[in-house]
Amino acid sequence: MTYVGNPLAYKYRDKVATGAEFVALLPGSRKQEIKRHLPVFYDFARLHPAIKFKVIRPAITKKFWPTIKVPENVEIYTGTIEEGLNEAIFAATCSGTASLEVALLKVPQVVVYKANSISLRVAKLFVKVKYFSLPNLILNRPAIIELLQDEVTPKRISTLCIESIKAASTVPYYEELVSALDDYSPGDRTAEELIDLVSSHQ
Repeated sequence: MTYVGNPLAYKYRDKVATGAEFVALLPGSRKQEIKRHLPVFYDFARLHPAIKFKVIRPAITKKFWPTIKVPENVEIYTGTIEEGLNEAIFAATCSGTASLEVALLKVPQVVVYKANSISLRVAKLFVKVKYFSLPNLILNRPAIIELLQDEVTPKRISTLCIESIKAASTVPYYEELVSALDDYSPGDRTAEELIDLVSSHQ
C-alpha cells in the first residue's frame, strides 16, 4: 500500500496559531479521557492564577462534560482546535489526533495520557511502540515530551509549560513533521495512485 498523504497536513497548509495570550488545555474527546485529564488540567491552571487558560472541547462532548468547578482563570471554548488554538503559547494535549493538529499549528505542547491501568497493561502486551503521541510516532523520535499515567501531574505539566514560555520555545521539529506528512493534497495523490493502479492492470 502506498502512502497518499495526511488530510490534516493539507488542511493546515500555511496556517499557524498567532499571538501569545493563553495556555490551551485539550483533555480529549472521550468521556473517560476527559474525566481523567480535566481535574489535573484545572489544578495546573490553579497553580498560575495570573495566566489565562482555555479548555478546547469538541461540541460533541457537551452532553457528557463533567460538572466540576472551573477555575476563575479558565475559559471553556466549544469548537474546533483550529479556531480555538489561535493565540495560544502552549498546550497540554491529550494523546490522539489533537496532538497532531496542535503540532501542525506550530504550538509548543506536552502530550499526556491517563488510562485505566488494566487496559493499559493489556494494550502493552499487543502493541509495541516507543511513543504514544502521533507527532513522535510519525517522526520516530521524542520531539515532544510525553507524560503517561502517574507522570501526568499539575506540577509536572506546570514545569514544562513555564520552561517553554520562559525560553520562548520554537518548534523546529514541526517543520520536519509537516515534511514527513507531505502537504501535497491527499485527494489528488489518492487519485493519481488509483489511476496508476488501474492503468497497470489494463
